[in-house]
Amino acid sequence: MRVAGCSVCSMVVFVLGVGDVGAQTRPAAAADVTLSSRYDWRGITRHNGWVLQGDLVGGVRFGSGFVTVGGWTNYELRLAEPASTDVGLGKHFGEWNVWAEVALWRGPFDVSVGHIRYFVDEDAAAAVGTTVFNTGETYVDAQVRIGPFTPRAAVSLDLEKVKGAYIEIEAAYRIPVLPLAVPSLYVSVLGGFSAGQAIDTTDPSQGGYFATNGLTHIDFSARTQVYLPIGPLKDLYATPEVHFVVNIDEATKRTSRSPEDADKATKWRFAVALSWYW
Repeated sequence: MRVAGCSVCSMVVFVLGVGDVGAQTRPAAAADVTLSSRYDWRGITRHNGWVLQGDLVGGVRFGSGFVTVGGWTNYELRLAEPASTDVGLGKHFGEWNVWAEVALWRGPFDVSVGHIRYFVDEDAAAAVGTTVFNTGETYVDAQVRIGPFTPRAAVSLDLEKVKGAYIEIEAAYRIPVLPLAVPSLYVSVLGGFSAGQAIDTTDPSQGGYFATNGLTHIDFSARTQVYLPIGPLKDLYATPEVHFVVNIDEATKRTSRSPEDADKATKWRFAVALSWYW
């Protein structure tokens, strides 16, 4: 599934919200491609091997807000090892998503409301033992900028399949660094919570994402953004990032179908994104 806070979304926000008035009132678009060491969604391992993920986003400013629409896809580069116990099948497009969002700015506050539709390959869904990933969600995402500190909260509500909510609470901090090609280092800690998205033990056929409700995982991350003015791609950025995830829920502790991976307390993820906006 598409991950909130993706670098290409940040690029569209930058184009629509920063700069001269002319830049603020014109439509903007952005694209990125991300190479990641694994594919995690809300702490749940969707594929425990290398993946290539792409985003395409367009937006239009109106007054103190903007509207964006976009699409995202995940390509599994290879079968994870051992192949017979992989989460995800590898070597194919396992998922694609589309969404629309309205965002409003008011001083240091940003609030977004949107809807996202998930399309997961049937074989990939079967590999993790459920088809509930093919669903839609309505979400609200809010953050406030307090100097270098940015607290954020988001709620995603699935009214189609699981009929529960997922909540994220995040605290991010910007650390200025040198040289100027690396303007800042962003560190953050994120907690995920299930509110009704656990499997109902009295009726497992209803489906669910997590084993229990409550805290699902804690994600510690660091990222930076490097400006790469290469030829005609003068608005090209590279965003390397690293994540250290503490798995709390039993669903997040499972990193493959291998019995040895059923109780993993932690996991790492490394990624780098190339983003371009115009």
